[in-house]
Amino acid sequence: MNLSMLLQRKQTLSVVLFFFVFISIGQTVKNFTISDGLPGNSIKCLYKASNGLMWIGTETGLCTFDGEEFKIIGEEQGLKYNLIWKIAEDANKNIWLSTYGNGIAKFDGKRFIYYNKKNGLVNDAVRTLYCYKKKNWMLFGTEDGLSIFNGKKFKNIKFKTNNWSKKFQVNFISEYNNKILFT
Repeated sequence: MNLSMLLQRKQTLSVVLFFFVFISIGQTVKNFTISDGLPGNSIKCLYKASNGLMWIGTETGLCTFDGEEFKIIGEEQGLKYNLIWKIAEDANKNIWLSTYGNGIAKFDGKRFIYYNKKNGLVNDAVRTLYCYKKKNWMLFGTEDGLSIFNGKKFKNIKFKTNNWSKKFQVNFISEYNNKILFT
């Protein structure tokens, strides 16, 4: 690549960034905190459900936001654990939560159902989760491998590693070209 091409790319990028900044000047930004109704200021995850409701997981609790007000979901609604790392929705409109260190919580619209190592989950320290809609499976990335839940039972996948703990942590799960990718 020669100097002329580099300068042309730099100029193009400068123009794009200028218009991006110019367009964003008119946008209003609102900062929400505990005083607005959040259960905590340290947000771990956000998820917009199919019904338009925004689910917000924090280090100190869970809430929903309908665009107007926050509704905290806690022990009164059956939520046992407050450290929410990830949120997803399955094809049946169940909301799934990874409650780090305490397994998985599934909200069916009325109550919470819990899954953990005793139920077959590979590890209770669930870092991420993903709904594989093609098969209606839930995939859970833990500190000790991957768990696949078909709605009835878990299939656990552990990988051999050369690290000191001999555990394979799964931190992210995604889909690409009809294949499941995880790291």
